[in-house]
Amino acid sequence: MNEISTDPYYKKIANLSLEVKNKLFQRGLVVPKKNDDHSISVGKYIIKREENSQYFIVDLHNEILIRNINLAHTAIVIANNLALGKGINQQLLLKDQIYGSTIFEEEMYRHRISQIKDQEMRETMVIKQETNKQKQELYRFEIEQSYQNLMRIA
Repeated sequence: MNEISTDPYYKKIANLSLEVKNKLFQRGLVVPKKNDDHSISVGKYIIKREENSQYFIVDLHNEILIRNINLAHTAIVIANNLALGKGINQQLLLKDQIYGSTIFEEEMYRHRISQIKDQEMRETMVIKQETNKQKQELYRFEIEQSYQNLMRIA
């Protein structure tokens, strides 16, 4: 290992890597790192996935800062903001929570529709389900836009 760290090419590559990371940080992106346990480190913050497929963010002391995040892109944007010292983007977090509740509502509508015998009532529930699906897609799109804006920096 000492031979590698004293190699002039290694030093140039290491310096270039630090330079790129610093430039990205100045532009608003903290370079994420995938960990051996499949979590993702973003600066001093770690994104982990729960068994129920939701995400949560912890600090270096493994204290949970935010839990019940539905989309990975939400977790990435929020962790990046935290690593930049910007704090939690409450609007993005709210969109993610609404997105998650629309998934639950969609399943509820699907179940109720299968049990309704009255055709008019069934059609009404189908319309509600479709409206809910559009709402879900809108929030997912808005969250994806936040993520894409972050990726454009890179």
